[in-house]
Amino acid sequence: MTSRERKKRAPRSANRAPLWRAGIALALVAAAGLAVVVAPRAPTKVPVEVRLPLPPSPPPREPQREPPREPASVPPSLPTIIPPSPAPNFAPGVPPREPPRVAETPVPPWQRYAATAPAADGRSWVAIVIDDLGLDRRRSARTVALPGPLTLAWLPYAPDVTRQAAAARTHGHEILLHAPMQPQGKENPGPNALTVDLSSEEIRKRVANGMALLPEAVGLNNHMGSRFTRDAAAMAPVVAELKERGQLFLDSRTALNSIAGDVAKAAGVPTALRDVFLDNEPIPVAVAERLAETEAIARKRGHAIAIGHPHDVTLEALEPWLRSLSARGLVLAPVSAIVKRERERAALAHANPR
Repeated sequence: MTSRERKKRAPRSANRAPLWRAGIALALVAAAGLAVVVAPRAPTKVPVEVRLPLPPSPPPREPQREPPREPASVPPSLPTIIPPSPAPNFAPGVPPREPPRVAETPVPPWQRYAATAPAADGRSWVAIVIDDLGLDRRRSARTVALPGPLTLAWLPYAPDVTRQAAAARTHGHEILLHAPMQPQGKENPGPNALTVDLSSEEIRKRVANGMALLPEAVGLNNHMGSRFTRDAAAMAPVVAELKERGQLFLDSRTALNSIAGDVAKAAGVPTALRDVFLDNEPIPVAVAERLAETEAIARKRGHAIAIGHPHDVTLEALEPWLRSLSARGLVLAPVSAIVKRERERAALAHANPR
């Protein structure tokens, strides 16, 4: 065969190659189709459409808002709340400390146990104080029977002094502790007297013991004490005890240069001073003169405080004088009423200086 013939046959063999390849592909496709036909098919289920009624649409919700946060710090214009302090000495098995005596009641004893004062109605007040009560039971009872309100000062060492003073209180009188204090001379003021050589603790203890016998006392005044009431250091614990208790002090002024009243006032203790002694001379004429002096001071200043003792001459002069006091334009008042009014006037003058 010539080369020319070979060139002519070449295209024919080249055309045959794709044909046998196509045949193989058709055979493979047929086999795959046969396998599909022979393999069992699972029955197909036609889904049934079920329509249910839809629930009503809920109302639209409001958007959740975050609660406002507290400011990190309190503005200066708002008050700062401070939690209360824990109770002192509070622990299991430990009894709490006794609170201060003044804080137990909103009204201090010098006002709580004060005798009722009649209305002044523009008239001057007179306070009559009777000292040294309790030892002489007969004269003490006669004093209690006088028209009141009187201010009655009881010796702490008198027998049955608590009951005697309680009876006086039921009669409308005011009660003081007549505290024995050291005199200038050698006179004996009585047992458990306050002296300048005692410690402050002992002085306060003796005052407290005396007050325990007179639970309705508004305060105390001094029995004797011309030496003691001139000593500021000795008076300081007496005043401290009265201030803690909420009671008043009446300076009997047994010494003209007594500083007891000044010490008490400086400490803020309600204080009064004696103006007249009724019976330094226990005779009727002298007592009448002292009563007239008391009236004159009251009319001039608005009040007067006179101190007497349960002598027969004094009690005999007082009984008619007390009954006629109102007719003479004066009002009988307890010491506490005078103290209260003077404190109110002083506070008003301080608040409105001229």
